[in-house]
Amino acid sequence: MRRGWPLTQSSQTALKLYLEQARTAFASQPGQIRLFVSSRSGGPLDVDDIRRIVRKWTKNANIKKNVTPHTMRHSCATHLLKGRADIRQIQKLLGHRRLSSTEIYTHVELGDLAEVISRCHPREKKRSITVKRAQKRGSEKMCETAPQPVRQDRPRSTVCNRTK
Repeated sequence: MRRGWPLTQSSQTALKLYLEQARTAFASQPGQIRLFVSSRSGGPLDVDDIRRIVRKWTKNANIKKNVTPHTMRHSCATHLLKGRADIRQIQKLLGHRRLSSTEIYTHVELGDLAEVISRCHPREKKRSITVKRAQKRGSEKMCETAPQPVRQDRPRSTVCNRTK
């Protein structure tokens, strides 16, 4: 399956460097048209090559956990979601046909959920302290009291907004 995706500026720079300096050294098979080639065989990268590269760089980074290409894919999707990327965009990037596949793949961290409740729940005792701290830091995330008519029988609701 062929899929295209946008490249960041740093990715474009790295790709250009690879094409200019490394690829020609690796591509030993005549007429090799694949973008990424194996440093071992000179042919197209295969699953074992990718695993070997991830294992090598995990070891070089002194990471003790078992890191796989799937771990990196999952981490990327999770970081995008935490950075407020739209789940449909993540779905497209991952190549999922159904949104339910992406929803399972990109889980919500309990710590994130606790922070949102602490910051936005109307009955949270720390709400006013959290808002003051956020205002001092100039945070993008703040809770504001929504303007509503004051009623004696229930408190005013709180709306969680991102300020610009």
